[in-house]
Amino acid sequence: MLGGKTWEETSQEAAFPIHAFGSAGGLEGSILIHVNNTLSNELQDILPALIKNLCFEVTRELQTEDHAIYHFYSYPDQVHFSRQGDEISITGSEEIHPASYNAKELTTGLYNCGRRFIDMMHHFCATDSENAAAYALPSLIDLLETTAADHPNR
Repeated sequence: MLGGKTWEETSQEAAFPIHAFGSAGGLEGSILIHVNNTLSNELQDILPALIKNLCFEVTRELQTEDHAIYHFYSYPDQVHFSRQGDEISITGSEEIHPASYNAKELTTGLYNCGRRFIDMMHHFCATDSENAAAYALPSLIDLLETTAADHPNR
């Protein structure tokens, strides 16, 4: 299950320098899910994990499967995504508000969020290559671009 991988497993498979992000507090963030301009859920974790495993792998998996899991990197928890027809329900810990979303809107929105993050990283690397290299951002961009390359929403 692609979306079921932890960030540690992803890092090991790609020989990715996860330690570079442990000290990069600026790479922690949230993905906010809104319904009718009202905040419905906030998923907070390190952004590389959110983008790769949620925006790209979980959404890809939900194109063909009825269930996918996002494992948080920053703390021991997970979010379950269950597809039933045109709806995707999410459940998790106390931090996650059980809710249902339009499947196409949710998967497209999360995918587009991931693409915007990649675009932002490209911009950062172009304008501040010294700091970008210190945080291994070119490697992160390569990993995310590879993950997004064959996504159905592309």
